[in-house]
Amino acid sequence: MSCIDRSLSGLQALESVERAVIKIGGDNAGRLIQNANQAINRLKRGVESILVVSAIRSSDENYSKFSHESLASDSGKSREKGFNTTSHLLEIAQRLNEPSIDKKSIHEIIDRIGAFTLEVIEDNVGNVHESLPAIREIVTETITWLRTQVDHFDPESDKIFKLGEDTFIKTKDGNYFTVTGFGEILAEKIYNTYFKSIGINVGSVKTEDLPNRAYDSSEDPEAQFEDRISREKSVLAVRNLVSKRVKSVLKNSESPKVVIVPGYCPALAVNRGYSEMLAAVILAELVKDNRDKVKTALLVEKKVRGVLSINPGLLANPKLAKTVDAIGWDLAEALFGAEYGADAGVVQSDSIPELEQADADVFVFDPENLAEGKVTHIAKHNFRPGGVEIIQPRDGAILEFKYSGVRLRKADREKLQGTFKTWAETKNLVWIDNNSSENRSVRILAGPASQKLTSQDIEELQALFKSEDGLGEDRISVNYNPEVSIMFGLGNNMSKPSISSRVNLALDALSVNRLDLGQVGQQALWYAVDKKREDEIARGLYTLLINTTEEVFWQKDREEGGLESLLDKA
Repeated sequence: MSCIDRSLSGLQALESVERAVIKIGGDNAGRLIQNANQAINRLKRGVESILVVSAIRSSDENYSKFSHESLASDSGKSREKGFNTTSHLLEIAQRLNEPSIDKKSIHEIIDRIGAFTLEVIEDNVGNVHESLPAIREIVTETITWLRTQVDHFDPESDKIFKLGEDTFIKTKDGNYFTVTGFGEILAEKIYNTYFKSIGINVGSVKTEDLPNRAYDSSEDPEAQFEDRISREKSVLAVRNLVSKRVKSVLKNSESPKVVIVPGYCPALAVNRGYSEMLAAVILAELVKDNRDKVKTALLVEKKVRGVLSINPGLLANPKLAKTVDAIGWDLAEALFGAEYGADAGVVQSDSIPELEQADADVFVFDPENLAEGKVTHIAKHNFRPGGVEIIQPRDGAILEFKYSGVRLRKADREKLQGTFKTWAETKNLVWIDNNSSENRSVRILAGPASQKLTSQDIEELQALFKSEDGLGEDRISVNYNPEVSIMFGLGNNMSKPSISSRVNLALDALSVNRLDLGQVGQQALWYAVDKKREDEIARGLYTLLINTTEEVFWQKDREEGGLESLLDKA
């Protein structure tokens, strides 16, 4: 079992660590002052910081003015408040891959990235801060570099490759440069410049050349990526190179310092969120080769509010899927849940096996409330590689928005979700949304049991939907069921349907009426079941999926009543 301790305050957690690996992402990436102050506080306690920085972004509506129209329309693309640098880079990558390339429009998107970046930084540090001239210079220089790469791109001789969400260009001379990883590279340069300007002893790790190290220039990178052996070589090359560079900076330091690493890692991860994966890899490599016996831990400084989206289609190519090692309920709650730690200490799922291998401490907490805030301390990891584990059920609730029209269009569905999200945020609620496969409904999965809705809440929400322009006066009804439990089946591998099939066959053997909530990323299946049967269902699933080998499971499944007989013996 994982050792979960929630007795520590943030300050106590820091006092037990000598070196911290920290992923800085989301809106937090643009908060230079806050992150610098936290790094300084750690240095005062003798704690070195390795900051893995994501692309700078903001969900503040004031920055929506910088978003390109192609990302702020009703064209079916995600509409985000504020500005998301990575989304704009993905748009650039897509346009470079079109038969007729409009470089003028790409330049406009690049300029918007630069303008947003400068404004969000100025708003954070103040427009008269002594570091601003140097920051403006480095932003302008780096944005100009990206424009130059686009100008030199020749579709006749250069090639563009998309592996998952990672898009990069291979030039005619065999060199690679990343498009989607540009945001992380820019963020590292900004952090490096600002930290030095305020006197922080900072070291920097460069990653621009990682695609060249990950993929052989003489071969097709897509073929290398899909070939298991070639991909493993690529992953090993990236791991070794990044960890070697981090260790070199630490070794050359005369005093505790801050190391800044762009959160871009080709081959290691193909989905967005690869900065968290890189942070976990750096942690694992430092712990594995810890000759100086430095107490190293991962600090998850993350505060998530609002609606977290379930997206079962994150990985388009099932060949690239992999099993995420199964974990227990306490650990899952600490990583994915909303009750402890930093309200919702979400760790990117691909990083979990890295944390297991490192067997290092993980602290999940809100950095703005160190003294009094709750901290989740995950001390030991005990995963079952390749297995299926059913997490003990938790209280939940289902909201179903039913639409009496002929068909619920995607734009209408987004209206419903947006209205609900705004309403939930005003009440400080954490929920998870789930688009049903039906055109006439949208389901929302409730958060912690303490967030149960009252009849007054439902009436208020119903009134909001009725006032929604374009959906019709009486076409939306809200059904609420608070008497459900949420079951998780972890260890799912999209390339091995047998694993998810076992979960469903086990539920069938238990005669469970359930609502399939879909798949979370690549690693988990979610179900809503009758709360009155939660203990019985949990015991039955453990019997069939954990205490029964896969070979015996399939043997019994072929027999009439075979799975049921296993339950009778339990």
